[in-house]
Amino acid sequence: MSLSPECCDEKTGNRDGGALARQKRLICGLIIWCTLLTLGLATIAVFHFFNGASLDSGKHNNRSIYASTTPSPVTAHGSTTHSSDPTTLMMFDLGWGDNSYMEEQLKWKSNSDEDFIDLKKLLTFQKDGLYFLYLQVTLESKQSCNVTVEVKGDPKMSIERLSLSSQISQTKPSTGLMGKGFPATKGDTLTVTCKPAAKIKRSPSETYLGVIKIG
Repeated sequence: MSLSPECCDEKTGNRDGGALARQKRLICGLIIWCTLLTLGLATIAVFHFFNGASLDSGKHNNRSIYASTTPSPVTAHGSTTHSSDPTTLMMFDLGWGDNSYMEEQLKWKSNSDEDFIDLKKLLTFQKDGLYFLYLQVTLESKQSCNVTVEVKGDPKMSIERLSLSSQISQTKPSTGLMGKGFPATKGDTLTVTCKPAAKIKRSPSETYLGVIKIG
């Protein structure tokens, strides 16, 4: 049995029409999906833009708060200062001499050109300011008992709060490097003592003192 040409054309048209309809539905779905994706990406971009601006603003505010709350340098008198003086250093050693002496109060010799500390009797500060002190003391030989090396400020002056100490044991002949920052006013004095008295190595690489004026 054969089909008429009109019937074949009708069936072919139906198939083509169905395929075309499916294509249209697919295209519409893709358009909707692309639209939603675009809106989502735009939303994410806007969120990141404003969130980044907020973070930058927060960082700026934090820096402003830090800058406003960071204290200015304080002198020994308690007033703020913006000193432009350069950082200077004075170095001291015991000088080459007889290692046989038992020393209790160490007497230092300056090997620097700076003069903000006077050595006529004690270590006497000639200028107000902020300072950092570092020290190492090495004994000539092992001791039969522990030895305490101490840096102390004059208790009658503003430097009285300066106290720095280290103990040398029978197995460790050196204090190691000690250090501390502090304010001082003109006329303040400090001493370095060794108790009980002991023989101290006088080599500048083993026993030395330094004071840095930092403000």
